[in-house]
Amino acid sequence: MADYVHIASLLVQVKPESMSELQLDLTGQPGIEVRAQSPQGKLVVVMETDQQKRILDFQASLHDRPGVLSCNLVYHEVVATEEADRPLDDLDISAD
Repeated sequence: MADYVHIASLLVQVKPESMSELQLDLTGQPGIEVRAQSPQGKLVVVMETDQQKRILDFQASLHDRPGVLSCNLVYHEVVATEEADRPLDDLDISAD
């Protein structure tokens, strides 16, 4: 098991007529989840992986797809695996 997990969020803008096909393709990929979408062709994609390179490769592959207008990384965090598996209540996080 890897020592760290990379969590990334990407904003993908797609031609509206290409959105259904892209969503279907993304749904079958492990570690990738479409968290939100708009009728105008915007998708929020969240990814978990043990390799940062996979995030970059995924982003590049989306850029190369027909119908994709842009793909921007908006969030990236590296978390120790043991922390990622713990419930948030156990992490001593406060709103202060």
